[in-house]
Amino acid sequence: MLKLTLSPITLQRDLAAAKKSLESLLEEAELLRIYSYPTLDALVASAVLFHHSSRLGVRAALKVAPEPPKLVESESFLIGYRELNYKTEEVRSKLVALSSGELKSIPVHGATYVEGEGSSSAMLGLMLEDLDPELLLLTFAGSYASKYVGRTGKFSGLDQVLLERLKSNPSLALSMKTVLKVYKPHERDACTAMKLTLDPYYPGITGTGEGCRELPSFGAGEGLRGELIRLEGKLLQELAVAVLEFTANKFKLDLNPEDIVGGLLISENRALPFTDPREASHALLYVAEASRDLGRVAATVADLPYEYPMAEARLEDYAVRLAELVKGGVTKGKINLRLKVYEAPLSKGDSPTLLWRALRTMRAVEQDSIIAFRGEDGLFASPLQLEEALGYGAARRVGEWRDGLVWLGRGA
Repeated sequence: MLKLTLSPITLQRDLAAAKKSLESLLEEAELLRIYSYPTLDALVASAVLFHHSSRLGVRAALKVAPEPPKLVESESFLIGYRELNYKTEEVRSKLVALSSGELKSIPVHGATYVEGEGSSSAMLGLMLEDLDPELLLLTFAGSYASKYVGRTGKFSGLDQVLLERLKSNPSLALSMKTVLKVYKPHERDACTAMKLTLDPYYPGITGTGEGCRELPSFGAGEGLRGELIRLEGKLLQELAVAVLEFTANKFKLDLNPEDIVGGLLISENRALPFTDPREASHALLYVAEASRDLGRVAATVADLPYEYPMAEARLEDYAVRLAELVKGGVTKGKINLRLKVYEAPLSKGDSPTLLWRALRTMRAVEQDSIIAFRGEDGLFASPLQLEEALGYGAARRVGEWRDGLVWLGRGA
């Protein structure tokens, strides 16, 4: 059994061993079984590995579940699980496990455990240097789904290490810009970008565009015209202040500057299937929840040039529907006094996590709340929303796993 802890200080030594373990796994596998814990970061990393394996000619199968497999009977790669207690007789083939943060484990022959202070996606990116450019860029979508990108947009831990390593990659043409936190600020003007952005949620601007017409009366001038990415200094400040004053005046909502302005990582290479990894994280989140199929993340990544533009378009089209859901509000669910459950009229095509983020921004629900929706057998929740709101392990501890959703109970 080999346990490796990746950190900036000892990275070269331990990363070499981690790479060797993964290379050996890929060389020996006739069928690589990939198991992903149900967080967006783990799903992105799993999708990247699935696609990379296929390009190497290695057949791969992906399963998403809150519990790891009880038996390891063929070459397997586990992503996102933070506790593994296998016994020797339960690991019958080579196993590599990757965990963002500490991985609690029992030593067992044939297993390599890799932990580190970084997102699973970034660690996988460091372990696979020969990834195609679009997959390298996609690892940063996992970063944006993790705690290793702060509110101001600053990368930390191994995600920062990966970013520094790839800054000089001409195929990626990466740059970090301080701007409004909107989708593709390097391709759009402020009004268009704000109208299509779902997170952070701009009440009255996202979805309808009405707010943008009102912003000049709050001091926004030239900042509303031309490419948003070119705004600097006074013009950017005027626009940000106008948005803050607009939300405070119309919705009595006091946002902080770091809620709406920060560093955004973008790619200047428009030949890639996508250029905004932050939007990509939201698009992949949306396709997973809207389809109620967490495996859609891997399916989208498997054919990025064709699938991703459709996913991105569906995300941006969802802005109007999301505004309607926010306006309609949610009702307190009568199901469990220990949990803050809110029931929403969601159907297939909706994203519980994006709704929760919007309502949280508007102070309509708490951070540790659950957005539930009614199914044939009671109330259900998205594991991605549970994990983001309540922390690691929520998909296991608050309900019963049923086909990619968490059943909370029958409710009132």
